[in-house]
Amino acid sequence: MLEESLFNTFKDIGEDMSVNGLTCSPAGHMSVLVGDRIYITRRAAILMHLKPTDIIEVSLKEKNDSFLPAPPEVSLHKAIYLRAGGLAIIEAQPPHATLLSMVEDELVPLDWEGSHILERVPIVALGGPVDSEKGARAVCEHLKDHKIILVRGHGSFARGNGLEEAFMLTSSLELSAFFLSHLRERAGLP
Repeated sequence: MLEESLFNTFKDIGEDMSVNGLTCSPAGHMSVLVGDRIYITRRAAILMHLKPTDIIEVSLKEKNDSFLPAPPEVSLHKAIYLRAGGLAIIEAQPPHATLLSMVEDELVPLDWEGSHILERVPIVALGGPVDSEKGARAVCEHLKDHKIILVRGHGSFARGNGLEEAFMLTSSLELSAFFLSHLRERAGLP
């Protein structure tokens, strides 16, 4: 059963994600690992207006999620917890960062905060669906060494010790990408 304080964290972070344009409804997912259970936003949940029924509980190790209203990415969230670690995951579509992921191989922030918090963000080309085993291997391999990555043309995956940390990484990534985009434009770079 989802505790009220954990639901409130999901609700607050979901609102922050929406207000800051880090995802479009109903895209993006958030999850938290508690023991051997994962609490994850259900398929097509509107993060701006989460209700308790929008957070579903699944087993970390059991493979019986096909009957649940779980998002297709639930298998990827499980893989990240098992292979890369963390206690919370945010999958988002930050627009500036996602746009840069289509033309770059990594994102290296130039602003002080971004360079301090993120250092560099790998951009992973999957060559297939993000929820496939091949996609999970590629995402997890990069998330072992980085707390946030970009999947080319898809968006970001951040892992943290809580939703707050994963949100901080996601919002820092988008701000750094915004700065980079505008610097490139100002310098006349492609």
